[in-house]
Order: sequence, then C-alpha cells, then structure tokens
Amino acid sequence: MGEWWVYPNGINMLEGLDFWSTNPDFGLIPGTTTPDPNVCNCTPPEPGHWEPDPDNPARLPRDVIIDFLRRIPEARSSFCRLFRLMSTEEQERLTWIAMMAKLFKRDPKLWDDLFQKGQNTVGIYTTGPKGGIGYRRP
Repeated sequence: MGEWWVYPNGINMLEGLDFWSTNPDFGLIPGTTTPDPNVCNCTPPEPGHWEPDPDNPARLPRDVIIDFLRRIPEARSSFCRLFRLMSTEEQERLTWIAMMAKLFKRDPKLWDDLFQKGQNTVGIYTTGPKGGIGYRRP
C-alpha cells in the first residue's frame, strides 16, 4: 500500500513551495477586477496570500493540507513518514503547516509536570502569625 499523499503514478502532493505575496492583482484577469477562474476561486483576492513558487509550485494549498491533517489520521501518519524525505525548503513549509494543524502536540506528561510544579511551589509560611515555630492560638 502506498503513502496517503502520493498518487499511484508517484506524484507527491506535499511537494512544492509557495511564498507570501501582497500582490493585489493576484487571481484577477490582467487589467480588470474580475477573478480569473483558471487561477483561483477567490472573490476578491485577499491583500496577502500564498502564491505558488514559479520554479517549484506547491501542488496543494496550505489550507487544504491543514484540513486533511486535522481530519484524517492516515494523512497525519503519512505526513510524518514523508516529511523527512522532502527538501530543506519543503520541510520548512511543512513544519509551519504542521504547527498550524497542531500536528506536533505537547506531551501530556509535560502538562502534568508543569501543573505539579505549580502545586509544589505554593508559599510556605515560616514566620508571622500563620506559621513558624512558636505560633500559638490565643
């Protein structure tokens, strides 16, 4: 059985790069304010957005990958296996995507340890009317 993100013909859908752009004309027919249906389904284009890299375009947009990672367990496990096979630039992109999908979660033991540390460091009275040696009720 193949990987979840890889088509039978060998195309890895996690491959590719994108970059943040503030080009206000992205997704529009040149010289107009009409969205180009061949580029995107967005109306109107956002002031900032991810554009595919011209040399190595991303096969899937970030929001689609994040949605798959959040909903489909097979996609998560396949993502983790394929991650180390990607190029350094692609790994940087996928690390950001994984963090947005909350794929890398904190260890529950870490949360327990932090809670216990907070309980163990509560103030202890050693002097004064509520503590210390020699305190007696009147």
